[in-house]
Amino acid sequence: MFQLLKSESFIQSLLLLVTTAALTGVLVPLIKGYMDDRKFRQQKLFEAELARQGKVIEAQVQLLESLAQLLWDFQLLAIAVTYYKTLPDEKRYQLAFDEYDKQSWVFFRKIRTEISKARRLTSEKTYQGLLKYYEEWLMKNDSALMSLVKRRASHED
Repeated sequence: MFQLLKSESFIQSLLLLVTTAALTGVLVPLIKGYMDDRKFRQQKLFEAELARQGKVIEAQVQLLESLAQLLWDFQLLAIAVTYYKTLPDEKRYQLAFDEYDKQSWVFFRKIRTEISKARRLTSEKTYQGLLKYYEEWLMKNDSALMSLVKRRASHED
């Protein structure tokens, strides 16, 4: 038995077994810890990106809601002028126009501010479309309405 313990192959096998156990006991936990840490960092980056995207989407929703509200309020303000012009009620027409004249610039400022926010929150194409709508529809219709009022257009006009 002592002879077996003294044999070279037994000692080599024993050394191999001890080395394997030591490496397995040290390297496997180190590699697993590294892999777990790497996966944890990737998960945190993924969660941070999702949170950022969620905030951007919330800001986009807020932008759309605010812009829609402003545009509808402005449109109703302008429609009131033309509506009351078609009625034989000059007093209500004048009140509607005075209110439009007083509020229109406030609406233009607020709408333009919201469109400026769109530059950060939307694509360039969407931003340019909103800008075009502001310049070519809102401003032109305002000019047309003011021109009709200035020349005292009839209700048929």
